Amino acid sequence: MASNDLQAYCGFSDQLAPYRCLPKVVVSGNWGCGIFKGDKELKCLIQLMACAQAGKSLAYCTFCNEAFAADALEVFQRLCSSGCTVGQLWGILSRVNPESYAPRLPSVFQIVLAELPDGATGC
Repeated sequence: MASNDLQAYCGFSDQLAPYRCLPKVVVSGNWGCGIFKGDKELKCLIQLMACAQAGKSLAYCTFCNEAFAADALEVFQRLCSSGCTVGQLWGILSRVNPESYAPRLPSVFQIVLAELPDGATGC
């Protein structure tokens, strides 16, 4: 998981700022979820963490998967309302070891939602 997060951060960050101006939004999608059998929920959260660390917004393309779009939006809203930091989300993901490529129940999104508080009290 750490190498994926580092790759995303390096790709999304602007190492030469403020000497050049790159867009403040990263448009991405199910990166690494095809041939490599990656977990799209995990990859989505990795990209979200990398964008947050790089100071970018994430426009995530779900490729017309309405159920995934709704689930991702719910997780994003709960992360924001709970005040969860990148470090806290990393901790949640590290504890559940989501890198095994076998299908799992509950899903990564369900695990994260279960770990988040309901109110704006922080993770």
